[in-house]
Amino acid sequence: MELFIKILYVLPIYQSAILAILLFTSGSRESCCSKLIMGAFLSTTGIYFSFNLLYSLSSFDLLKKLYFLILPIILAFIPLFYLYLESITTPGFHFRKKQLWHFLPAAIFFILMSPYFFATEHEKYLYINHDFIRPGMSPVILYLLIVYISGTYLVSNLQLGYYVYRSLQLFHRHKIYIVNRFSYTENIHLDWIKSLIFCFVVFFLINELLYITGIKQHLFSGIFYNVSMLGVILFAGYHGMEQKNLEKEEKEETEIQAEISAEVPEKIKYSGSSLTVAQKKALIAKLELLILDEKIYTNKELSIEDVAQRLETNSKYISQILNEHYQKNFFTYINTYRVEEAQRLLSSDKTRKYSILGIAQMAGFTSKSSFYEAFKNITGTTPNEFRKKLKC
Repeated sequence: MELFIKILYVLPIYQSAILAILLFTSGSRESCCSKLIMGAFLSTTGIYFSFNLLYSLSSFDLLKKLYFLILPIILAFIPLFYLYLESITTPGFHFRKKQLWHFLPAAIFFILMSPYFFATEHEKYLYINHDFIRPGMSPVILYLLIVYISGTYLVSNLQLGYYVYRSLQLFHRHKIYIVNRFSYTENIHLDWIKSLIFCFVVFFLINELLYITGIKQHLFSGIFYNVSMLGVILFAGYHGMEQKNLEKEEKEETEIQAEISAEVPEKIKYSGSSLTVAQKKALIAKLELLILDEKIYTNKELSIEDVAQRLETNSKYISQILNEHYQKNFFTYINTYRVEEAQRLLSSDKTRKYSILGIAQMAGFTSKSSFYEAFKNITGTTPNEFRKKLKC
């Protein structure tokens, strides 16, 4: 059983390292900043898990040399994850020097830990074992105790609350951006982010609870902790590899913010538009001709940029006429035509033997689940129910 526990402590380190290497390799090859940031995040988690392994192996000599890094590493976790989230929700994202402020708490606590280097070997041993409270506590140990508690239980929790709030804001902004620019959500939606945010919150709370209650070293705690971390890291790494870049080209920050900002009244949103009434009518006519004659909605990865390119205009004007004339975002507009096409196919004798998935793909949907969701939202019934009614 003891060997099994040690293997469990090794597995999260191994998993983090492999996923980090894959992300760094893929990110460098594709010039994908988000994968590089997720690789850095997983590298940091791997280092953190290494401390747990050293504890389980009772490698106190090595721990005494490295433990001054533990607080900076803990305080770098959440900012790295937030920057990853920002990178996959912001077109043309590049890491800039001003974003280094996210790591200011980690840098401050690295400096605050400097007295650790002047502690005796015995004091370091007491510190890494959290054996603080004892008669005749030295000033160094007292100072390190204050730094440790403030960093672990105060600053990290403040970080957690702040970045969870900021992450949920990005999540909401990204959802608006998607429906205004894409006709599909596969590999660009971030519903998984909510689950991962929840996992991190639970991880931090459980981690602190285990330390406070003193059951961190119990057998069951070690098994539960490492198995949970294996699941969380695999979940994060998998989605980090699969997540699709929104756009590779650079965009002006003002334009990005305008298009992914929260919904505002249309008169205000497009008050600066140069489109005349005649130009709007002409653009609407050209759009309907493109939709009805060429059925471009059957393109499974159709984006508003694709439509703008075909109409020799810009995406902002397309978004404007969709919102003003049709009162729809791009996602709803295109999927309405897809559902109408699916209804026609379901009603046709020529396609009666086709499966629901086959019909969905012919209409332009990328998956059966997205087809069912759109069909239900627009018609109030499911494709199966619609087909059954036709047989009656």
